[in-house]
Amino acid sequence: MAKGLGGLVTDTGVRDTQELRKLGFPVFSYSVSMKGTVKETVGPMAEPVLIGGEIVRPGDVVRADADGVVVVRREDLKEVIATSRARVDAEDAYTFRRDRGVYSFSKGSWFASSFSTRA
Repeated sequence: MAKGLGGLVTDTGVRDTQELRKLGFPVFSYSVSMKGTVKETVGPMAEPVLIGGEIVRPGDVVRADADGVVVVRREDLKEVIATSRARVDAEDAYTFRRDRGVYSFSKGSWFASSFSTRA
């Protein structure tokens, strides 16, 4: 987009959702509103904001997709990336085995526990 924005996350309502979709501009909002907006004041820049009960600070990473929005604190970013990569690697390994008909029935595996008998 023109200002370098990747999308919008707000805990308010938005309108003109069809036009936003046509623009390809991702918007994650609390609701859709038919009311007009007020653009008389400029909000604060580079200050913490509260969105959906979560404080988002300058430098935090905000990622969103069709399943939701996540905020990662700047100081936690390296750890979150490492943990996320490990999870993706584990899921890829499982998918590789599953696609070849190899399943884990070992005690404690999620597959074995899915079929455990209940008392």
